[in-house]
Amino acid sequence: MPLMIPQRDYRRWLEPGDPQRPPVDLLRPYDADLMKIWRVKREVGNVRNNRPDLIDPFDPPNEPNDLSILF
Repeated sequence: MPLMIPQRDYRRWLEPGDPQRPPVDLLRPYDADLMKIWRVKREVGNVRNNRPDLIDPFDPPNEPNDLSILF
């Protein structure tokens, strides 16, 4: 599962710090109210694809816009 860290904690996460006291307190659920969801192309699931347009919102033709089918 990806780790989503707020921008205010980037430096702390990336700096070496004390190996005896890792920043495990940053391993907490990300605020769902700050997240956004949208459909993307199926090409996103292939590691060979690496283009910025892959994260653009995608509304496939002839398919319902029902996100429940993703889960």
